[in-house]
Amino acid sequence: GLYLKAEALYHTGNVEQALVFHSRGLKLQPHMQKFRLGAQCAQQAIEDTAGSEKDLSFLYKDERKKNNQTPKTDKTNKALLGKFYHDKKFLEDLMKDEELVGSETIHGERLQDIIQDCLTSLDTCAKLWSLEKPVAPQQQKRRGPSEQAQFVLKSLNEIDNELTRGNAEASLKKAKRAMSVVQTWTTEDIPNKYELLGSLHSYIGRAFFILGDMDEALEHHRTDLQLAERCKLPEATSRALNNMGVTLAQTGQFAQAVEFWEQMIPLVDDGLEKAWLFHNIGSSSLNMKQYEEAKHYGIRCLAAAEEAADEKWQLNGNVLIAQAELKTGNVESSVSHFEKASSLARLTEDEAALGAIQKALNEAKQLLPDGEHL
Repeated sequence: GLYLKAEALYHTGNVEQALVFHSRGLKLQPHMQKFRLGAQCAQQAIEDTAGSEKDLSFLYKDERKKNNQTPKTDKTNKALLGKFYHDKKFLEDLMKDEELVGSETIHGERLQDIIQDCLTSLDTCAKLWSLEKPVAPQQQKRRGPSEQAQFVLKSLNEIDNELTRGNAEASLKKAKRAMSVVQTWTTEDIPNKYELLGSLHSYIGRAFFILGDMDEALEHHRTDLQLAERCKLPEATSRALNNMGVTLAQTGQFAQAVEFWEQMIPLVDDGLEKAWLFHNIGSSSLNMKQYEEAKHYGIRCLAAAEEAADEKWQLNGNVLIAQAELKTGNVESSVSHFEKASSLARLTEDEAALGAIQKALNEAKQLLPDGEHL
């Protein structure tokens, strides 16, 4: 998360970028005191070094331009990232594929989230290694780049990359090794030790999920949730609740999955994430033959998707409503929503979805009273 990156950057002496991340975190979660304190500490460190507030002008420019970090030439990036440079270019190309980033893995993880996490980790490492704006020499000597912080960033990047490539075993091995090291540290070594441990438990849980060991996956996601709640971290709490839900649903424990997902609802602000979450709850309700509940969440999924202007999730929402309506005998409404989904499948050129929807639509039409279908 933002706080983890901000603290890692601060402890390497890169306080300017730490201030950027703390400020972003404060903007997204103004109620979080840790971001406010972190920003104050970073700003004070900069002012102590530079002696003038005007040196912070780069920060305000950065905040006005989303994702417009301090420019670096392609050559500089290549030198900083080394063998990871080609990974970064590959991931950037993937992010341009709207159809790809809008899809999920077979394990229920959103590709956009996975790719963005990897890019963020690579960018953070590049900033760390470049040390473009080091602290004044007298402070740099005292503080120095934290070996722990560098280890954290390098480990998280490697674990992310292995998971993205589908190499769960290698990711699991690296995450376990990193955890064994972090567990030996004190909170004086790295203040956000427990937040980091939670992230590692999350990675381990995801790896076990991919490997098919759901019991181990649940155990690690549960520990991640406990640490997130203990540290009062909304972002990490949402992550852990989601992973618990996905894992339970995969094993057919739909009622328990819904319980965890419903706890996520007040923590989610993004429209697409809401659509995805409501669809998951609705689909699980459908599997439990709770058709009115499935329809309710299908409607919420559709509303969130329309607000986000996302046609894929509008399609999914319409299909969920159509399925629920068909089960409760509301055939006309079911046909109407299947037809809307069919139109969206044509619009998005999703041939696989179109075929499945058309088949369901034809079957639903057969249930209409005589004379009401062509």
